[in-house]
Amino acid sequence: MSRAPGADAGAGGGAGPHPHPEPTVPAAPPAAAPDLVPGSLAKDTARDRVGVVVVRTDACVRLRPLKGGAFWEAAPTEVTRLSEREAMSARLVIANAGRRWGK
Repeated sequence: MSRAPGADAGAGGGAGPHPHPEPTVPAAPPAAAPDLVPGSLAKDTARDRVGVVVVRTDACVRLRPLKGGAFWEAAPTEVTRLSEREAMSARLVIANAGRRWGK
C-alpha cells in the first residue's frame, strides 16, 4: 500500500514541520455583551451612569439617560447589564420622571 506524498502528514509517523505554518491571528477586541439589546437598561462603568441602550455595535454602545436628555457613547467593554436590584431602581426613576408631584 503506497501513500501519496503529503497525505496524512504530521499525523504520527515523525513527519517534519508543516511546510505552511498556521498564521497568527491577533486577538479580537472583546465584543459588547450579547444581552445589551436596544431598550435594555445598562450601566456605563467608566462614567458611573445608568441609561437605556439605544444602539449596540461592536465598536460602541449608545445610551440614553433614564430621564431623557442627550445620548452618550461608551466602549462595549465598559457597559454592563444592570443587576435585578439596579434595574428595579432604574425603572422607578423612569416611572417617577413622568409624574408631577401634587397632581
